[in-house]
Amino acid sequence: MAARPSTYILRKAWLLGQEMAKKERRLRPDLRDVALHSTFPFFKKVHRYQMERTAGFGYWDEKLHKLIEREGNGRGVRINDPRVWEAFYTYYGEPIRDVFWAAWEDAFMLKAMYEQESARIAQAQARVAPVAPIHVANAVGPVKEQPELWDHIAEKVFEELGGGEDDERWQIPAAHAQGEKDMLPPENRKAAG
Repeated sequence: MAARPSTYILRKAWLLGQEMAKKERRLRPDLRDVALHSTFPFFKKVHRYQMERTAGFGYWDEKLHKLIEREGNGRGVRINDPRVWEAFYTYYGEPIRDVFWAAWEDAFMLKAMYEQESARIAQAQARVAPVAPIHVANAVGPVKEQPELWDHIAEKVFEELGGGEDDERWQIPAAHAQGEKDMLPPENRKAAG
């Protein structure tokens, strides 16, 4: 196999992409997700994927597959051998598909549309007034020691979770006084050795 599709098929794929741009009214650039994609190549890849899943693409996908099959037949590749077909599609089908989409994107000037929308979003974000920082210590005021309040909260937690503060589950060993093995629950200590 040669390293790339024939110029004839690439030209046909380009013309098919241009034709789809002119005739298929259901497929138009969708710029709603521009803010989610920081680069045009990433946006383009996701956008193509989304366009290929729309109802309007089926007819054009069939025509594109016929072009790819035509190239395969011209090179002696038959669909009945999945491994050969997969290798063929990787080296020939994907470039043909890329040329098809590049033609469609060129007809709509998708890159310029992406850049314009990205700039508009950046300007809108720049116009948002920055929020003045709030100094929490000043806003809340000094924290007062209220031991009875904290005791009450702890008792409430112990009650809701079952058990009092003297319950073994609530006794946390000091990290420096205990080995890692002792930090495990009793049922897992034997397994750890």
